[in-house]
Amino acid sequence: MMGSDKPWERSKAVRPTRRRSDPVITPELPGSAGPFSGEDSEAEIWSRLSPVSKDVLRCLLTRFGVHPAEEGRLLEEAAAGCWSGLELRAGLSGLQAAGAVQARLRFWGERAVAVTAGSYLKWAAVASPWIAADEEAAHRSAASAVSGGGALYSRALLGALAELARSGPVLTVKGRLHGSTVKALEQAAGLSPESFIQLDPSLRLDYPGSVALVLDWSFSSGILRPGRAWSWDAQKLRTWLDEPLMQRERGLFRWILDRAVRRSAEAAAAASVISSLREDVWYSVPKLEQLCRSRSVWPAGCPGRDSAAWTGLLEWLAGCGWAEWGETEQGESCFRLLLSAEGCGEDGDSEGDEPLLLQPDGDIWAGAWTSYRQLWPLELVAERGEVRELTAYRLTEKSLKRSAALGIGAGQLREWLAGASGAALPPQVEALLAQCLPGTESRSTLFAVEESGEDAAGSSGRPCWQPSDPSLTFASLEPAPAAEVQPWLVLQAEKLPAAWTAAPRSYRPSACRQLLESAVRLHIPVELHDGESAGIFVPLQVQGDGDGWAAEGFYRKDNEARVPAMLIPGQVGRIRLHIPGNAPAR
Repeated sequence: MMGSDKPWERSKAVRPTRRRSDPVITPELPGSAGPFSGEDSEAEIWSRLSPVSKDVLRCLLTRFGVHPAEEGRLLEEAAAGCWSGLELRAGLSGLQAAGAVQARLRFWGERAVAVTAGSYLKWAAVASPWIAADEEAAHRSAASAVSGGGALYSRALLGALAELARSGPVLTVKGRLHGSTVKALEQAAGLSPESFIQLDPSLRLDYPGSVALVLDWSFSSGILRPGRAWSWDAQKLRTWLDEPLMQRERGLFRWILDRAVRRSAEAAAAASVISSLREDVWYSVPKLEQLCRSRSVWPAGCPGRDSAAWTGLLEWLAGCGWAEWGETEQGESCFRLLLSAEGCGEDGDSEGDEPLLLQPDGDIWAGAWTSYRQLWPLELVAERGEVRELTAYRLTEKSLKRSAALGIGAGQLREWLAGASGAALPPQVEALLAQCLPGTESRSTLFAVEESGEDAAGSSGRPCWQPSDPSLTFASLEPAPAAEVQPWLVLQAEKLPAAWTAAPRSYRPSACRQLLESAVRLHIPVELHDGESAGIFVPLQVQGDGDGWAAEGFYRKDNEARVPAMLIPGQVGRIRLHIPGNAPAR
């Protein structure tokens, strides 16, 4: 029975099935540990943070993502909340002490802070959690698939790697791929991910987005080795080709999310939402957008669903076979993942047992569960049609002449075709091989995915492609010393009247103005007491002099809300400076 919408399940009926559980493999990425590394300490750290530290961390995540923020800029952004300047400095100090953020010194001495790309998804989940009630409200029990669920992105990558292999890859004297190769790669690579993914700038300057993505992945995975001439790592290529299908797709999914996290705060928030979704569950797109908005500052002037990173990521996932768009009977837009990046225990069958179907006229049919180790030689020697449940490849004079340029001999191809199809070669195929390929002794190590002992072909030129990941640049800076902020020491250094920090009391208007001016200068709040009630007021400026002053600022409500207010002498009962960390006196 064929009834699945998943690209990797549509042809399961053509072969016996077996169940297996593949381990979740964390990708080897530059910089820090991957977002699914399993070291779950973020929730524990979060539980120990003070309310102000939590707000500073939320500000860092929503406004900067994983990009470094200069301390002054971060504190300026966080000042839009309900905390005073000294409280924010103490909160940031607490984040560094807890290990939640890394601090580095810029070359000019400015301190900068950031969360690591590998920890962002966990921090986003604990700082702006999707509570069970909201998640349940986002579920849709029934929806009709509208689009998505197409050919897997790994098939596009496979075709792109084959195009690179056919070209050498040969570089120009300027160290770039030839234009014909770039066009072939662009056609093979499919959708461009530029709206939501961090592409290496040194690649993006020279190539279209979809081609830069292929090259970025090829280099970061180690399959291609950069240098004056690009070369292949046959061992890493073979490892990738031999991976079980679902393990390979999930590894790619994790890599894509990691690159999205590095793109911008907006793209990082979109990636965090996607990483929290369960497989095979329809979600309301408007509800998902609400969660995304809570984890990032939505682009100014972009109403509704006009977030380029958010819509770009959803459309790309649906276009590469990992997700689907849907619609409820009421016309509500829905989205579901056909697989998740983390996996859910049992990943079903791996490919590898389906033989190739070799036709008398030279056509070769490959099923959806044909192993990539079998598909790789096909991509090199044959012309591929549209990727379907049964994908057609054709041996042609043109494709075989390109094979000859790779050093593939008739004997090598004849031996492989017979083994992969389990049948003798038809006379028409034999004649075509004899006509187009060199003798039986010629062998290609790339066709067989074997180490050659020397680099693959490539012309000399300037050194090509050096990674330029901003997170790596930040990590290479000198660690900043801990900037412990203790408000008591700050006040002691100012030699303020002891009564101002003791029990709250009433003052003459002139003395009260002096207290408030000191609070403004030191960026600390004051406690206002009226009978049994007490409140926190954060003065921002004091206008006027003598007894006719007015203090502009805001009240803090429940450590969350900011209520703008103007304080005048007649409204002040008992007052004292509020030391961050101290509970208001009664």
